[in-house]
Amino acid sequence: MDGTGAITISAAMPLSTTSSQASARAGQPEAKLVEQSLAGDPRAFRELVERYQESVWRTAYHLVGDRQWAYDISQEAFLRVYSNLARFDTRRSFWQWLRRIVVNLAIDHLRKRRRFTPLPLDYLAHLPAPATTEKTNSDELAEQVHRTLAQLPGKYRVPLVLRELEGLSAREVAKTLGLPYSLLRWRLSQGRKLFRQRWQARHKDKSD
Repeated sequence: MDGTGAITISAAMPLSTTSSQASARAGQPEAKLVEQSLAGDPRAFRELVERYQESVWRTAYHLVGDRQWAYDISQEAFLRVYSNLARFDTRRSFWQWLRRIVVNLAIDHLRKRRRFTPLPLDYLAHLPAPATTEKTNSDELAEQVHRTLAQLPGKYRVPLVLRELEGLSAREVAKTLGLPYSLLRWRLSQGRKLFRQRWQARHKDKSD
């Protein structure tokens, strides 16, 4: 909470860095896995999926606020990666490239509110399924954050999620979204203001 009683988004939600990304650093180089995948080795691409599936799902969930939609977007993202792997520049970060795909799919989903068709790729079978476990207090808080974020226009919501929940720097967010840095900072400022207003309004209504 800040001094006004409003919650700060990053305090309510964990960053998306996971053990999957840690294992990626310790395993075989991504460039080698990409080369092996292009050579027809399905195990190499399966390894890439396993390294990033949790981070992909969490990023999608932060952006769309729905577990099933996040699952669908995750599937579509890996299919896009598989289909465009030959275009990947191995001098770049694989995760940054993959995250850009996830963000674009999430933005497209938010605009169209459409569902993706599940993909018949066996190495996507281990993507985290929508959770059905009993909610904890932290789950309730996270859900309230997502409901509040869902009320924001996409042009404010997406930068705010990437900055506050995904932990990207403002310059990284600007680069990911292809926005001028000055415009990105303005949208972040406006997004935080709108989030604070919506959050306080939600809790004011509950207390009345």
